[in-house]
Amino acid sequence: MRTIETGRREDIDNPLVSVIMPAFNSEKYIDTAIESVISQTYDQWELIICDDGSTDNTLEIANSYQRIDRRVRAVKNIRGKGASGARNSALELARGRYIAFLDSDDYWYPHKLAKQIQFMVNAKLSFTFSHHDVVNEDGTRIRRVLSPRKVNIHWMRCLNFIPCVTAIYDSEELGKVWQPEIKKRNDYALWLTILRQTTDAWCVDDALGVYRSNDYGLASGGVGELLRYYFLCIRQYGGLKKYTALLFLPIYLIFIIVKKKTPSLYNFAMKLTWR
Repeated sequence: MRTIETGRREDIDNPLVSVIMPAFNSEKYIDTAIESVISQTYDQWELIICDDGSTDNTLEIANSYQRIDRRVRAVKNIRGKGASGARNSALELARGRYIAFLDSDDYWYPHKLAKQIQFMVNAKLSFTFSHHDVVNEDGTRIRRVLSPRKVNIHWMRCLNFIPCVTAIYDSEELGKVWQPEIKKRNDYALWLTILRQTTDAWCVDDALGVYRSNDYGLASGGVGELLRYYFLCIRQYGGLKKYTALLFLPIYLIFIIVKKKTPSLYNFAMKLTWR
């Protein structure tokens, strides 16, 4: 059996969780992200923070936590630059059965790991996620985003329903699944890759994490870039041929418009999947 630094022995009901955190110039938010892991009611975790060449104090902050909690490890990205390269650099070092993801500007609620790992262990699930909250850059809550009860590869070709801030997979069942090293939508590409080797991903009926909305993500590249990476993902990682992928375009656009313009309608549609 593996023993983590706290001295508590891992067992069947309390497996070790490896938390993967890519970080780049996030000195403003990374304290909140790290503290949200340290504050978990479930203590069988290791946090691997991979700095992607920050020019601010991000790495120094990560190192300061490494000095006070031996479950925290700060490393530098040794793969391709970007979030996917940083995540894969951290994944190489991961020792846990369960792989969880937390970006350095997002954070978790304290019961996140306890509730989600119990859900996975009890139901013998290999891939799960949950609802999540969205805040702006100042931390003001914007909305809650609901997720469907479960998704499969067919659902996920329509839209990315799995928020990265809440995703966890079982590496004992699926192996370590490397994140495709593409510039954007790399989390979507990873979920599609996983769902091509397992039947479903199941949702915990609770909001367990918080995503921080910003102006420098995918949307900053405009509609053309949004569609380009969507097609790249569903073709290269979702297994669709070119003309079949085109059939999913109107479905994708409808979901995107509804989610952005009428979030209450989007959430209502998600609620229907739980009936």
